[in-house]
Amino acid sequence: MADEKKAKRTHKRTVAPFPIIIYTITAIWCALFLLIFLWGIVQSFKHPVNFLADPLWFPQKKYGGWRFSNYLTAFKNMQIYLPAKHREVSFLEMLYNTLFFCFAYSLVAVIAPMLTSYVYAKYSKRCPWVKLIWIILLINLYVPLSASLGASLKLAMQLGYYDNMYYFLVVAMSGFNGNFLIYYATWKGLSWDFAEAAMIDGANPWKIFFKIMFPMTINIFVVLFVAQFIGYWSDYQTPMVFLPSHPTLAYGVYRFQTSIVDGASEPPIKIAALIAVAVPMFALFMVFRKKMMNSLTVGGLKG
Repeated sequence: MADEKKAKRTHKRTVAPFPIIIYTITAIWCALFLLIFLWGIVQSFKHPVNFLADPLWFPQKKYGGWRFSNYLTAFKNMQIYLPAKHREVSFLEMLYNTLFFCFAYSLVAVIAPMLTSYVYAKYSKRCPWVKLIWIILLINLYVPLSASLGASLKLAMQLGYYDNMYYFLVVAMSGFNGNFLIYYATWKGLSWDFAEAAMIDGANPWKIFFKIMFPMTINIFVVLFVAQFIGYWSDYQTPMVFLPSHPTLAYGVYRFQTSIVDGASEPPIKIAALIAVAVPMFALFMVFRKKMMNSLTVGGLKG
């Protein structure tokens, strides 16, 4: 009995309050986020009069009940007129632009730093001068450069990739972005014994990378690709500034929120447009949440 009481007292003393506070704050934040998200879903099915009369509860029968037609109205009226082209971009065209923008740009935004970080991590000892790349990378990431947007826009016009979705892939093909640091840490933690064993068997550097190293980091690749995809999906500033003739859904929703189109300016319809664009990324995160949270491990050697 004395040993049990002593163990209980020891257990009570080892309980740290800091993790409890952090977990509590995180739980409250998540609950508020889900509450706002669910509130938006409910309000998107309301009649405009019902929304003004009672913006908190479920749709009421006396106002027409649940209005599923709000989403159809949002899809129909979420268009962007291009004065330079003298035409309107429909929802389906914005969906195509979004899928291409997110998939292609996310792919090159992960592949490029994966390759550059691999060369830097595994072959930098042979070329000491490449350490300058590390300094340039840190300056580019953490030192704010004033008027960089204007300079980037002028450079895009001069090089010819302004307002061109295919040429603009060159901008996303940056080998020294935030993903470089993640992949660099991954390559540094990956044993080089696999490559040395393959070299003895006659494998060249390309075969070592694609058949040995890259398969062991496929989880990192998937996680970074999904995270980049979600980020590009909600990015409306890049298409608005650099690709004005190729608007995406995020840009379309941004413009739709300020539109005064008859029959589409009511808050429930605008909320429906927001929910329609947000739900796919929410579903994508829910599908890959375990991989994104638990799969950032690589290796193959037992200690």
